[in-house]
Amino acid sequence: VKTEGGYLLNPLSADTIYKYSHEGICEPYIARTPGLASMDDPVYLQAGVETSDYIFLNTVRIDADSEEDMFPGHALVYDKKQRKPYRCKVVNADYPEQEIELDAHVVDHVDRPRCGVIRLHADALLTALEVGKLHGTLKSLAQSLHAEDNDVLMLLKFR
Repeated sequence: VKTEGGYLLNPLSADTIYKYSHEGICEPYIARTPGLASMDDPVYLQAGVETSDYIFLNTVRIDADSEEDMFPGHALVYDKKQRKPYRCKVVNADYPEQEIELDAHVVDHVDRPRCGVIRLHADALLTALEVGKLHGTLKSLAQSLHAEDNDVLMLLKFR
């Protein structure tokens, strides 16, 4: 995962997320407890976006018996100052019912530090507009869209 100082390296089977700097230094960054080996039903950790105070993560476990969601998980945020993880839900005030997933893909295609991009599908925005789920600038933008239009790209700036 790209960060301002380099990369977060996150082998799913490992108990540690590493920070790899632009200078080529690889150091342990976050170690999980309990470790995967001690879990009867392993929960894997995926690093997402890093800001100055937080690291957004996702948990993933394998549920081979589920027909709906074989890889259920939860969004987490790790508070670097308090050194504690919390469950979280990130939304845009203009579209509060649509959760934003701050995974590694958000920062993959942006070469600016502390920035990311998410994609909002035009047809989904129009549906949300019809049922009154959009507000503010996003509502104004959606009013000019057609279902066949390109996706809307939203630039995210992280503090």
